[in-house]
Amino acid sequence: ASFAGVFAIMLMIVALFTPLFSSLIRNSALGGIDQGLGFFFGVLRGIILVAVALMVFQRAVPEGTVPMVDNSRSIGLFQRIEAGISDNVPSDAPNWIVQRYEDLTSSCAAPAN
Repeated sequence: ASFAGVFAIMLMIVALFTPLFSSLIRNSALGGIDQGLGFFFGVLRGIILVAVALMVFQRAVPEGTVPMVDNSRSIGLFQRIEAGISDNVPSDAPNWIVQRYEDLTSSCAAPAN
């Protein structure tokens, strides 16, 4: 309960000061740098999201099911990024997720009579 209270208070404080900081940066010499970095990180986030979506698609859908995706240029462009992400994902990730889910739900089970 204390975590939720501290979180709510901090959220309100940040919500009050964000417009102030935003207008200060927008009106200063850092405005252009802020916009440039925002654009750069937005593009980077988009690339990572597409690579993760393709990785999930390739793991979830059997190859050849959707030839439009299999033959797309995006697969070739994102292959290297997807390989880098895939190398860092453990091979037993689905089992790990299932195990975590079962651990969480086992504590919620009704007691046996």
